Amino acid sequence: MLNARHHEQEAQIVADAGRYEAVTIATNMAGRGTHIQLGGNVEMIVMAALEANPEADPVALRTAEEAKHAEEKKKVIEAGGLCVMASERHESRRIDNQLRGRSGRQGDPGRTCFYLSLEDDLMRIFGSERLDKVLSSLGMKEGEATCSPLGEQVA
Repeated sequence: MLNARHHEQEAQIVADAGRYEAVTIATNMAGRGTHIQLGGNVEMIVMAALEANPEADPVALRTAEEAKHAEEKKKVIEAGGLCVMASERHESRRIDNQLRGRSGRQGDPGRTCFYLSLEDDLMRIFGSERLDKVLSSLGMKEGEATCSPLGEQVA
């Protein structure tokens, strides 16, 4: 869980977001300047292993950690890459695009999903009442999801 209280460890928490079976929850788009790498940030992994075992041979330790990292990265890619999920849209499209850019970087697989309620402030500003009436007339029930043509969750 990443929030304001973990600000010193923010880079490490965000870097670990690309690990296999990792779930990282952030209260906002955190870790600006930290590159999320599939399988984790190998440099940070090696440094942590050296700190945990200072008597180990650094070259052998690096080789072993890099091999484990390669396997983990392969598993993450096979699972579909990094999936970024957001519970709201921001007033600034630039911030949404930055969040969207967290997944699928540098040719890696990934996807972004936005889950919104027609009752969210931003949706109400842009006429969610009309959209709600249209969806109701099409037979949608409360709590049912719709998807945009891009596959993002929109309501």
